[in-house]
Amino acid sequence: MGIFIAYMIKSGFCLLLFYLLYKWQLAKETFFRVNRIMLLGFWVLAFLLPAIPLIKWGNTDLYAGLDVNRQAILNSLTNISLSAETNTDHHALILAWLICTGYIVGVVLIASKQLVSWTRLYLLIRRGRRIENKPFHLILTEGNQPPFSWMHYIVLSEKDYRENPTEILTHEMAHIRHHHSWDLLLADIGILLQWFNPAAWLLKQEMQSVHEYEADNAVLAAGIDAKSYQLLLIKKAVGTSRYTMANSFNHSSLKKRITMMLKEKSSPQARAKYIYILPLAALSVMAFARPEVSDVSAVLTKAKVTDLWTIPQEKTPEVKAQFPGGDDAFFQFLARNVKYPTLALEAGKQGRVACLATIGEDGTIKEVEITQSVDPALDAEVIRVIKKTPKWEPAKLAGKAVEYKIPLGFIFKVEGSDLHVQTESDTDIVIVGYGPQSNEE
Repeated sequence: MGIFIAYMIKSGFCLLLFYLLYKWQLAKETFFRVNRIMLLGFWVLAFLLPAIPLIKWGNTDLYAGLDVNRQAILNSLTNISLSAETNTDHHALILAWLICTGYIVGVVLIASKQLVSWTRLYLLIRRGRRIENKPFHLILTEGNQPPFSWMHYIVLSEKDYRENPTEILTHEMAHIRHHHSWDLLLADIGILLQWFNPAAWLLKQEMQSVHEYEADNAVLAAGIDAKSYQLLLIKKAVGTSRYTMANSFNHSSLKKRITMMLKEKSSPQARAKYIYILPLAALSVMAFARPEVSDVSAVLTKAKVTDLWTIPQEKTPEVKAQFPGGDDAFFQFLARNVKYPTLALEAGKQGRVACLATIGEDGTIKEVEITQSVDPALDAEVIRVIKKTPKWEPAKLAGKAVEYKIPLGFIFKVEGSDLHVQTESDTDIVIVGYGPQSNEE
């Protein structure tokens, strides 16, 4: 669940950027069809871009053989202790689980609201007087129901049908002909997933405005007098539609609609503004591909809503995880496998690399997190060696195997250097690298 929440946050960030771009450059243009396509494309891109596999660049062949079996190094390995306690930030985990739970509650509430609206729409269509027409179904209702269309249905009151049938039907037929209901359905699905994101709601409003601009343009193109049509819109501006998934004749942005009718058509050169979407999309991908951005969602990614109630019960295991054969076997394993990376040695890279190794319930190394870095090559060597270890004897709590974290420190030191590590611990493992001159001696 945490992975999905992290993905939704990234998707919401994309959606916000696209909305700001649209309001800044595109909202005032009269390219209604192109704007509609762009708005639909924003939804697709917002959910697609964060899902693109991230590429991590770096050295892959960093391991070179060194004489780590020397007695000095082997003796230094005996300084390690596996009895360190793991400090877990339960507050961060609780916050992550609360976010997951809150997101689910929001989705349920929005879905319930949409379901109520769908039910009311179905009942209204079912109870109204139906007049069959080949391209659409006309539903006439009693009272002052504002006109609207949904899919192949046009709903309006008996009074509107008697007084202004031509203007209203022409307007709603344009909605049906352009399949605007499918746009709103897509927007509702996006809002269901992005209910916490104001940009999602605002993008739907912009999409509804574009729909009305297209429909109004179709009415004027049919030869209906512009002034009489605008007066009709003002007359019908009282009241709002209760069906958010439908295209309402009295859409709230009346001033914008009249302004668009009177506005001169945008020049062809203005189409160049739509090219802005390309660098924005590339910027989004590059932002998500950066490791520091990807790591922000690490806590959420590991969160499970079902584990929320288990946090208070977490205790220190009575039996800590052990390397098979004990500490001596672990030291010997490190002596055989730890290597000072050649590239790092030649560049004189040295220092302390600290990590946190997570040992799973089955004894395998689940994760190695670098908590103090010196050089990518040295970090990679630490991860490689720890992940290469055989299955450990898992930690046990109340007789049951549990996950356990062990802090480890590795000091990489070039022979002959006067390296001093401020955070050096008595449990650190020292790996000495010997240069070419040392090997010749």
